[in-house]
Amino acid sequence: MKSKVKQILSIVMTVCMLSTMIPFSAYGADLDFSDDTTAVVDSVEDDAVVDSEVEVNEDESTDISSEDVDIDADVEEDSENQDEQDANLEETDGEEALFTSEEADEFSDDAGDSDISALYKIEGHEATAALDSFYKICFVDCGRKYFSVDSLKAIIDNASKAGFNYIELAVGNDGLRLLLDDMSIEVNGTTYESDDVKAAIQKGNKTYNATVSYNPGVNELTQAEMDEVVAYANRKNLEVIPLVNTPGHMDAILSAATALTGKDCAYNGSVRTIDVTNATAVAFTEALVQKYITYFAGKGCTTFNMGADEYANDKFDSGSMGFGNLQSTNKYSYYVDYVNKMADMIKGAGMWPMAFNDGIYFNNNTNSGTFDEDIVVCYWSSGWGGYSPMPASELHSKGFKLINTNGSYYWVLGKKDAQCSAETASGFETTAFPGGTINDPIGAMFCIWSDYPGAETEADVISKTAATITAFGSKLPDSCKIEMDYGKNESGSEGELKVGASVTLKLSGGVEITSWQSSKENVVKIEGLPSVADNEISAVSDETADNALYSSVKVTGSKPGKTLITLTGSNGRSYNTEITVPADESNPEEKDITVTVGGTTTDILDGKYEDSYTTDNTGIATVATEYQSKPVSVNYSATASASKEAYSKGKTTYAASNLIDGNAETKYWSNGAQTVGDYVQVDIGAAISFDTVRLTSLDNDDRCTNAEVMVSADGSNWTKIGNYTGSRSSDSFTNTLSQARYIKVEIKQSKKNWWQLAEIEWGNTTNGTFTRMPASGTATVGASDQTVVTFNGVSVGDTSVQIGLVKYNIHVVKEDINNVSPLEIEYWITNADLSYNGSHVYSVDAAKAYGEAGISVTDFLPDKLVKDKRDVYYWRCRLLDKNLENDSTSGTEEQTTTNGDDETLSGISYTKVRYFNSSWQVYTEENKWVSVESKHQLVAYYREYIKVTDEVESYAADWGIRGDGTSTDWLDENAVNTISYQVVYEDSTTNPAGTDANSLKSKTICYGYWSPRRGIGTIMLDQTTDYEIYKVSAETGAMSGEKTSEGGYVVNSFNWDRNETTVWDEEKDQKSPEGEVLIHNNALNPKTDDFYENLMWDENYESILIRVYVRAKVTVDSLKVHYIDQTDGSQDNEFYHYNIAVNEGTTFDSKFGWNVTEKKLEKNTVQNSIGVTQTVQWELAKMTEIGAQYRYSKYQCVGAKRSGDGKDVYIYYEFENSHSFVVDYGLPLRITSTDLGLETTDWTKSEISKALYGTAQLDKVNHAIVYTPTKVMLGAENLTLTLTGLDNEGKETFATHTINIYPATTVYYEEGFAKPTGFSGGTTGSGSQKTAVLGNDANNYGYDDVYASADGASNGSAASSTAKGDTASFEFVGTGVDIYANTTATSGTLTIKIADKTGATQKLAIVNTKMEGKAAETDTGFNVPVFSVTDLAHGEYEVTISHSMNANSVALDGFRVYNTIKDSTIYLNDDEDNPSFLEVRDLQFGTLVNAAKYGKDGRKIYAVGEQVYKDITAEAGTQGVQALLTVNGNALTEAEQKDLYENGPKNEVYLAKGSTLTFTVNTRREVQLGLKGVNGAATCLINDMSQPVSSVDMFYTIKNKDSRTDDTIITIQNTGNTILSVTKLKVCDDPNAIQPLSVDSVVSALYAVGLKDPEPVTPTVTATPTPTQKPAQQIKLDTPKLDKVAAVGHNALKVSWSKVKNADGYRVYVKENGKWKTVGDTKSTSYVHKNLKTGKSYTYTVKAYKKTADGTVWSSYNKKGITGKTVLKAPKLRSVKRNSAKKATLTWNKVDGANGYVVYRKTNNGSWKAVKRITKGNVTSFTDTKLSKGKKYTYTVRAYCTVDKKNVYSGYDKKGLTVK
Repeated sequence: MKSKVKQILSIVMTVCMLSTMIPFSAYGADLDFSDDTTAVVDSVEDDAVVDSEVEVNEDESTDISSEDVDIDADVEEDSENQDEQDANLEETDGEEALFTSEEADEFSDDAGDSDISALYKIEGHEATAALDSFYKICFVDCGRKYFSVDSLKAIIDNASKAGFNYIELAVGNDGLRLLLDDMSIEVNGTTYESDDVKAAIQKGNKTYNATVSYNPGVNELTQAEMDEVVAYANRKNLEVIPLVNTPGHMDAILSAATALTGKDCAYNGSVRTIDVTNATAVAFTEALVQKYITYFAGKGCTTFNMGADEYANDKFDSGSMGFGNLQSTNKYSYYVDYVNKMADMIKGAGMWPMAFNDGIYFNNNTNSGTFDEDIVVCYWSSGWGGYSPMPASELHSKGFKLINTNGSYYWVLGKKDAQCSAETASGFETTAFPGGTINDPIGAMFCIWSDYPGAETEADVISKTAATITAFGSKLPDSCKIEMDYGKNESGSEGELKVGASVTLKLSGGVEITSWQSSKENVVKIEGLPSVADNEISAVSDETADNALYSSVKVTGSKPGKTLITLTGSNGRSYNTEITVPADESNPEEKDITVTVGGTTTDILDGKYEDSYTTDNTGIATVATEYQSKPVSVNYSATASASKEAYSKGKTTYAASNLIDGNAETKYWSNGAQTVGDYVQVDIGAAISFDTVRLTSLDNDDRCTNAEVMVSADGSNWTKIGNYTGSRSSDSFTNTLSQARYIKVEIKQSKKNWWQLAEIEWGNTTNGTFTRMPASGTATVGASDQTVVTFNGVSVGDTSVQIGLVKYNIHVVKEDINNVSPLEIEYWITNADLSYNGSHVYSVDAAKAYGEAGISVTDFLPDKLVKDKRDVYYWRCRLLDKNLENDSTSGTEEQTTTNGDDETLSGISYTKVRYFNSSWQVYTEENKWVSVESKHQLVAYYREYIKVTDEVESYAADWGIRGDGTSTDWLDENAVNTISYQVVYEDSTTNPAGTDANSLKSKTICYGYWSPRRGIGTIMLDQTTDYEIYKVSAETGAMSGEKTSEGGYVVNSFNWDRNETTVWDEEKDQKSPEGEVLIHNNALNPKTDDFYENLMWDENYESILIRVYVRAKVTVDSLKVHYIDQTDGSQDNEFYHYNIAVNEGTTFDSKFGWNVTEKKLEKNTVQNSIGVTQTVQWELAKMTEIGAQYRYSKYQCVGAKRSGDGKDVYIYYEFENSHSFVVDYGLPLRITSTDLGLETTDWTKSEISKALYGTAQLDKVNHAIVYTPTKVMLGAENLTLTLTGLDNEGKETFATHTINIYPATTVYYEEGFAKPTGFSGGTTGSGSQKTAVLGNDANNYGYDDVYASADGASNGSAASSTAKGDTASFEFVGTGVDIYANTTATSGTLTIKIADKTGATQKLAIVNTKMEGKAAETDTGFNVPVFSVTDLAHGEYEVTISHSMNANSVALDGFRVYNTIKDSTIYLNDDEDNPSFLEVRDLQFGTLVNAAKYGKDGRKIYAVGEQVYKDITAEAGTQGVQALLTVNGNALTEAEQKDLYENGPKNEVYLAKGSTLTFTVNTRREVQLGLKGVNGAATCLINDMSQPVSSVDMFYTIKNKDSRTDDTIITIQNTGNTILSVTKLKVCDDPNAIQPLSVDSVVSALYAVGLKDPEPVTPTVTATPTPTQKPAQQIKLDTPKLDKVAAVGHNALKVSWSKVKNADGYRVYVKENGKWKTVGDTKSTSYVHKNLKTGKSYTYTVKAYKKTADGTVWSSYNKKGITGKTVLKAPKLRSVKRNSAKKATLTWNKVDGANGYVVYRKTNNGSWKAVKRITKGNVTSFTDTKLSKGKKYTYTVRAYCTVDKKNVYSGYDKKGLTVK
């Protein structure tokens, strides 16, 4: 042991010594020396075997608070200098030689794809852009974090002011935040469409931003937005340098490449870096990057940064990292080729390539190729221990142009210790490079990195970096810029130039001008002033001459406007400045207006102009102005940030974004204790108006104690609006600013707890109700003044008018209508032409329709026409476009012809026509005039009236005959289709009642059929005075019929398909302009998708059933049905109602009501106004118009009543939507609709929320939820099930069910739940566990039928390892864990380590899993608990299982977690609360007893038991013996059991065949015992009851819950042929249940192994005289006569009975599930049964007993029993007092057991009505504030308590207390 300690100490000392050699900068921003990490190891005995090769490698030192910390929380990468990490202390300098010289030939650089050389072919391009003299670059990492256009402009402004001349935008850095319009690429002959590439990139962005709020399509820049940014930067004289990082830092691109190509493009599993030896990866990346090179080159950019840094730094995160791996595997040359290829591509676009320095000649490796020296190198780091970039001086000596990008001056978002301050930046020197000095750099770069994109908002970054940008810029040399000299001219403000005024522009630094350009030439005039060298040019030139040089230019304002002036210098660079020439009264802006005579046109001016304005010639045109105030709205999208990094647990990060997600169940959780100055902040995205800020904390100790709540409009000036103390409910604060953009909550008092905050909301409070504004949306922030200017044409000519600073030049033109052709409108019914007065068309004269107003078509079209002696009526006019193809299958156009299809719904409806402004126009349904063109056909459609329904009117745009034979026509009986009509009322009553032929034929219309298929055309349905339509559906079917002799047609049968589909819905579909419902499929050869399938015939003799859903209108006579939600006790919470149209005097039946026994409504029919009998429904599943939140909920009808006048009926319901289940195994859990109490499954949509610890999937066929755990549950799973349907208005409504899934007190997981490294073969199991409702679990926890027949490895699988060093690990929350393994005589050793979340070791054990002794003779010991601990403090732990010591095979076979949920009271109703787990092995065992050695001397067993008891307790001391092993056999049997006990694992007790284990418990609670067969399934006797036992460790109930107070002896005997294992004893809420053995316990054990009393010896005797005494009488007891059961309090009953002669006592029983169960024993004639459920009935019976020397004598019992019910006591009213005219206060006495009270009131002599529900049992008063003068009020109260989630009510004082 001592030598082992020395080894560990020597390793620790070596690490400490080596760590001092590493520079501090290599530790990055996370460097912290404050804490030590201590390993806590369970003590190891001196003679314990310790593996000499076991390495102790504790985690690195880190900040540890008192809060729980997730040791495996994901850590985001830092920026370049922050990525420097601890050196690999075992790594040698340079590249390690992994191969011998012979092996190197085999493993050479040919490892890549065979075609990769073609991808790396260099074309030899040259950069054509001019190099700048000095690059002053401000860098923004907008690839990791999204920056809006406005934010980028703000940073550009700051950089421009500081003198920078370049803005570098890292649009591609991990994320890719710029998506071009065309993202299509071709890779290896395959074209990937633009939308597919965008979607794949967005998916990659979402994966990278998993912990940050990310909205695809919103949180990326579009090409148009980047165009705007580039243009803005140019205007500010900054050129954009794009960065698309490659081949590393490209998470999103790599993800897209792998997803689209289907090939793994990653390098060694990196999520960040492509494999440069992979041809597919390289080809994809080259194609994509080329898109960006081309785009930015087209925007005038001269430099493009490829990044090329930190290769695979996520995979190789120490030492030489990815570059070292490339070199050590001889793949570095591929990287060289890749970088050179990218440089060549960039130069091919004329730009200069740029890259970071660390990959270029890494580790001074110059043997793998030569880098292109045209690459401009951004030198950021000279390296750290193990990471060795080439020094800057050597790169410089090789000819590279260097830009000083010193990482010491980085500003890293979210890293306070890596945010360069202005003071630090003031010390920057352009020549001071990392690791040395470079005297002639070509530039310097200040970088803003977004390593933690969610840590701070865009506004934070802008404000925090502004001063640093200014300071850094001040250290850079001056560069060329435009200088302005206004001279003595009056120019206005900076950048403005009045008309006629001039300004001289020149370039600084002596740079001459070669050319100039103005974006708007008419705004200014530019003249060049030649330089001295070009004096041969005229003194002033307004045109540039070839090769001429100018010292300056003169710019003169010409007319109002804004222009961008670009000057090109002799250095080849362009410089911009913006000049505005403002308008004034003398020089207004000019606009041209054209209007026709009699016509009008308008324009809109900003500003308020209410004066009268007159044109220069009112005879030509007049003008009018109208002021209007236009609301000004802003779009906003909020983001949340925090000063302290968010805590992560596993894959869950409690990010600041949770604060604004609208979900109070999520939260922000800081990763450290609360300290003064910590804050969370919301940037709403725009300054908007709201009056309330609301904060919500969670109910735990991590609430803050004292914080200030502040608001700000600009992020700099803050206004305090209150102090927040972190209350358990939501707190609101009044916003005192008119508009605010920022909300901040800042800690003002430190606290050791970490900080949790659920929600920050903003919105408005009205009448005490807070309305939350969404996290993104549109808000009104004010109003703008606008003036509408209307111009009226009077006569031909030109005139003008000036309004404000705008001059309008008005041109009035003439319109001639003399030669205008008439407008022709055609008459049609569907595709049959009609005539009127011998003409098929109506011709509209232009003179008749001339004018702005036009004329209505109904003014000239006839109302009725006649076709073949049948009347048709005007319907509508349509404007058809003959050029449009309406039917893709037939190729016909949108035109009505006699051989065409139905176009009645095509085109546009119109109601008026006019000739105006030189064109014929129609006034459309969209309320606008549309010009008629030659392509148009104008049609007037007519229709036929058909009467088939009484409730609604119906028309058809086609011909047909009735299906009952009462009408005749040309119908061909061999080509027939039908449409039938059925009306459906709101209560599901139908008219006609059936859908058979006899019911429907009078409601049926027959039509002719033509092949291949025919649409139904158009049906028009219109409301009547009594009914309105809210929905129409269609169902298909088949029919048969025959033609009558009179020429009619009769339908004989229907066969419907049961495929009803909604085809019109009032909420989704509009009515026609005429106000009708249109049902149509008007195609000649109709399509067969969507609902059109149900509106067409594709075979002869097909039928369609149209169901018209109607609601009755409210009239004086109508009746009303009300549905009331009484869940909260209210009588007024109506959730639905409908009307029934009836004749005058009709009422509901006076006996209408609810039958409680049969659970149905009685006398619930009524005849409506057309004679149909309607039935009032109570089953919500049949009420399709009731909202989903009610129909798809668990409910019960609790009553119904009729109003006094009989015109209203009320039906009352209670609802329940929260469901809890429990899992005790890691197998799928199936929850059915029946488990949720749902009676219907016809919802339209169902959704289940995402699970935290597994997957939740919907089985939509069988209406079930399948929850499958995929990892160890660290807490309860909370799912939300949303069932969607339509309410009575047709709107979508939702029923939301909360599904709580709790891990049981023990949860067994298969080995596949552990993360393996080397172990193989494990699974997470198959099959499903039994569904268990929390509080109603049929099994005890830890037992499931799915494992009951196991006869080998758990669930048939195990994870095996044959190599030392293999590991498996998992996390759990709880108090302990069992590790199971399958064992043999040669099994190997496991090292098991349990560490808490700080990384501190809590348990460390080395476990030899091999079978010993007799047990080793078995083939395999299955599911053996080789390690067990149950005494950990409740918390979060990580278990690491290592294959150690040797390479002998080991096999993991699952693990069990204890007490995941800390508060076990949730298991109370399952009797699993507060469990205690005791290893049976740890009991105090007595000496093994062989019963065969006893009983040979003729003594009875009891006497033998006394002797055995004396023997086994002789050495036990005061503790006594708690358990006994007993056998009954020869010495071999005894030796076998002894061997199993002594050599078995220390976590279980083995029983050989026939052996018995005996122990004693004393508890009223249920007792469970862990049992399993070791080498296969087993059988045993538990107190003489046979029990099959599987090979998987499960808990079996060995004693039921009862009221006994005496000891219970438990005997377990192995009756099978396999070894029986006994593991743990489980007792809930009684840790002291185990008792010392007694003599009786020993006797039971002896009986169990077969020991028997000796047979009595019958002696031979002679006859004896008759005895002088009478023989003893047999005792017989009378049956107790039951008296009564009386309530004693709210949860107890007292049972009474008559006294029985000679009885010693009585045993009381209660009936449960049809069986009598013992309650308790008593010597009295009454018994009080306590802890009962209030409101429940209980049935009892009683037996009398008497104890005798021969045993206990029992009486018979009353088999029927006697029943009583527990009740709440009615509240006793104390007083009522009227405080004022409107107030009165009522008081009453507290009722024991009450959870609350309902206060009732009646006014004068009216009926009782509930006025208040009180939800606390200790509140015994109520003040009524809604009284009126002159009225008498009477009050009473009912108490209630909640039992099994239902309310049980007390009685009440019927008289009540009255106040006047």
